[in-house]
Amino acid sequence: MDPAPHSAQSMAFCAIMENVQNVSLRKTDTVEGDGFCGRIKQFRGVLVAISIPIFTSQLEKSREATDATNERAAKAAAVTAYLSEDPLFYTAGSGYNNSTTVKFDAASGKSVASTATVTGYGKGTTAGDVNADNAGKYLNVTVDKDGNVTLAWA
Repeated sequence: MDPAPHSAQSMAFCAIMENVQNVSLRKTDTVEGDGFCGRIKQFRGVLVAISIPIFTSQLEKSREATDATNERAAKAAAVTAYLSEDPLFYTAGSGYNNSTTVKFDAASGKSVASTATVTGYGKGTTAGDVNADNAGKYLNVTVDKDGNVTLAWA
């Protein structure tokens, strides 16, 4: 079944090609129609059947790449805040906190307090190479006193 009706030009093209090619096929050889246009319709159906899984796979890879980019940005934002002695990680007179967990706000590109409300921005699902469902989640970033960074989707 065709998704859209054929234009008069495409029907004329099929009629001309059938006459030029002088293709004669039995009714059982084609899915829709006889001759050259029937073969084109079959070929189009095969291409669509092949392309859908490829498109879906590429779409998931794009989602996973977005998550990986957000992970790098979260780590960079936390390390920048840590090194600039941001109050999230540093207490004046006492120095760096033992271990601090913050949230990464992708909209602002900054680390925010763990009590702040952050809208989920994760995209990846378990359908791809990364076997984790991060859809709608956000990143928690933990920085210890030595500056070691740990990421976790929540």
